[in-house]
Amino acid sequence: MTVQDLGPVGTATRSRKTIEIVIGVLLFASAWEIIGRTGVLSTSWPPLTDVLWVIVDPARAPRLWGALGVTVQEGLLGGVIGISAAVATAVLSRLMPVTRRPAERFAVLVEAVPVVALGPLLMVLLPRAVVPAALAATAAYFAAFVVICSALWTRRAAQEDLFAVLGARRIAVLAQLEAPAALPAVFAALQLAIPAALLGAVIGEWVGASGGLGLMMVEANARMRADLLFAALAVLAAATLTLRSLVDALTRRLVFWVEDLD
Repeated sequence: MTVQDLGPVGTATRSRKTIEIVIGVLLFASAWEIIGRTGVLSTSWPPLTDVLWVIVDPARAPRLWGALGVTVQEGLLGGVIGISAAVATAVLSRLMPVTRRPAERFAVLVEAVPVVALGPLLMVLLPRAVVPAALAATAAYFAAFVVICSALWTRRAAQEDLFAVLGARRIAVLAQLEAPAALPAVFAALQLAIPAALLGAVIGEWVGASGGLGLMMVEANARMRADLLFAALAVLAAATLTLRSLVDALTRRLVFWVEDLD
């Protein structure tokens, strides 16, 4: 049963949560503005109104939003590549069990290395222009692989026995039982991989790129432009939350038989 099913009680609960969120946002915005105006924490901390003006200023906003577009494009490209590779590797490990443990150990090993440390390595190995997308793909892959692989390897004894009695081939069991059962985990992996891909793209732009929010952050930091730096972080956070919301909506539509997807 959801909050929507509770009638007036559910409506009152939603209203109270909405009010709490609005009050929280207002308190946060007020505290940020006061800290920025008074310089109580740091004289370089920009007021919230200055950050918001950078986002909407006709003279500066086009460059900011253009940089966001570059980062999102690189992040989505890398994310699609990374998630596709994670699905392919997980399926291969299920069809060829001997590959599972080496693949999982390699994933754990590489995942232990901070993404920011992989940037310079990829700069040496790849052309500069593809480093952000490559780092996004790497981050998305290792965020998704273990989740998808674990879901495919989950034991479903009763259903597997039924397929065995029917004489189903291994590929049929994978396609008709294991893959559909693992679909919720695939979308859960998407929820992890999309933010990881955007972060990977930004870090890739830090170490070598001709555009994007990462490069803008580096330039803003070099010029001591805290308002621009915070504005870049704000639009990046907004883009990440928007993409996450789209993935959540897609998950609820396609994996409707799972009640709790949050």
